[in-house]
Amino acid sequence: MEIVFFRKDLRKCYGRAMLCVVCILFFTQLFAVAAFGLYDWVVVPLLLRHGIMPGYAGLLLVNDICSYVPPLIVIPLVLRKMPRAEKPTPRPLPGRELAIAIPFCIGTLYLFAYVTYGLIDLIEVLSGAETTNILDSLGGISLGLYAFTTVVVAPVCEEFLFRRLYLNRCRALGDVSAILLSAAAFALMHQNLYQLLYAFALGIVLGSVAILTGRLRECILLHACTNAVSVLLSLPLPDLVYSFLGLGLLACIVFTVYIFLKRFRHYSFDPGPLPYDGATKRRMCLRSPCFWVCGLLALAASVITIFI
Repeated sequence: MEIVFFRKDLRKCYGRAMLCVVCILFFTQLFAVAAFGLYDWVVVPLLLRHGIMPGYAGLLLVNDICSYVPPLIVIPLVLRKMPRAEKPTPRPLPGRELAIAIPFCIGTLYLFAYVTYGLIDLIEVLSGAETTNILDSLGGISLGLYAFTTVVVAPVCEEFLFRRLYLNRCRALGDVSAILLSAAAFALMHQNLYQLLYAFALGIVLGSVAILTGRLRECILLHACTNAVSVLLSLPLPDLVYSFLGLGLLACIVFTVYIFLKRFRHYSFDPGPLPYDGATKRRMCLRSPCFWVCGLLALAASVITIFI
């Protein structure tokens, strides 16, 4: 039986998907103000009263709660009226493909990271102002705590939120739309222009893996391996080791470009249950005022943070 779904409803779906991103940003910030205020006014005095010096562990715990709890509530609420698609049949990623996917993800991240640094250098030249990378503020955190947060907590929470909750809610629009929307949500959630491009590119790769396998474990593993490289590069290693790591990253980037050019035409994705082709969906997406307004607001938030 054909689904009765008008084009105006299609526009609303794309607008609602981007509205969800803005709601995530707003409630994350609102929740952070309340949580960190409670931490400073209640938890810190309580710890000091018991002779315990507050450290980065408490701050990271509060930060993680503020980053991952609001989306857990917002995504199902805002996207609850999205049409549903059938769940994909789980298919494990073969070992050979997983071995290819790991350097591909690493190469994707660092390729777009270098593009980002070039873009921000251009912004600094044109604006005459210096920018700030929020990641630089993590320098005082202990290595173990930083590694646990980056390699374990972030991959598990972010993959569940954006490659399970958000992506699955958007799959009725077609797998390609779901992948791109979830990648955009994942990138904008970081609220940092330094991470925007490579998070979007990595989100496309991880979203594709989630669609092709119907599982999260491969996505979590790939995300963790990619983040582990960042942790490795933060270690105080000899210059010779850094040189070899740099060559390794360059090899991953070349490998990524090669695999992409060789394979990108060979993958096919489900168009979804709605009775519209890809061209119509793209037009309805671009004609959605809510999509553009919310998308530009979220993008502006990412740009502004680098000047704060």
